[in-house]
Amino acid sequence: MWKNTLAFAWGLARLAACVTHVVHVDNDILLRRLPAHVANASWVERAVAVLEANESLMSVHPTRGGGPACGAKHGLPYCRCANKLANKMDVRWAGPATRQSGGLYFLHSARQPLADAREACLLTYVGPHKPDVPHFSIQAFVLDVTRFQRIFPLDASHELYDGNSSSVGERARAVFLKTFETNRGIVRAEGRVDPESIFEERARSVGLGVVFMAPSELGIEKIVNPRRGSSALG
Repeated sequence: MWKNTLAFAWGLARLAACVTHVVHVDNDILLRRLPAHVANASWVERAVAVLEANESLMSVHPTRGGGPACGAKHGLPYCRCANKLANKMDVRWAGPATRQSGGLYFLHSARQPLADAREACLLTYVGPHKPDVPHFSIQAFVLDVTRFQRIFPLDASHELYDGNSSSVGERARAVFLKTFETNRGIVRAEGRVDPESIFEERARSVGLGVVFMAPSELGIEKIVNPRRGSSALG
């Protein structure tokens, strides 16, 4: 499959017999510790604590950039960690204030209580071409391997949106995604879909969440190293 999706998934699945969580960082990604955080603070430990506290989550990702824009000037009451959804179903039309530097759109935030640490703020993002599907970034993540196995078998042949739906919004999303993928040579019947797409679509179908955490939450800043290239979406 395109971008070695099966090989990537096979490598993660092999680890299930010996580990519970996997940490992955692309070689073009730098994770820089914020000076305000103590030296022994671990972003991985905090991400693992979130996964252990919420069985419905599959993975935790650091954001690219500071997180969603907040403040009265944007008129975004849902950007604070308040368990509120964006007002519009299709966030592609929600305006530039929701757009992040990594090319993603902020959808909603949620509080996650933790047993031995301050509560976490979990952020959900979607890509511009799949407005209802939480985005899985392959750039950097901490993943629960056992839960990851629930997304198998990997199937990229399905239609994500229903082009024959009675819903105007659903039909519009189907047309938009079809155009997006056709322009990029993606053919679902042949499995030519990037691994992020398959992981996030399958995760949604089995009820597993994919969330991001901001630098203020993890104590690190995610930076794309331009000398090594970068992924299109954060």
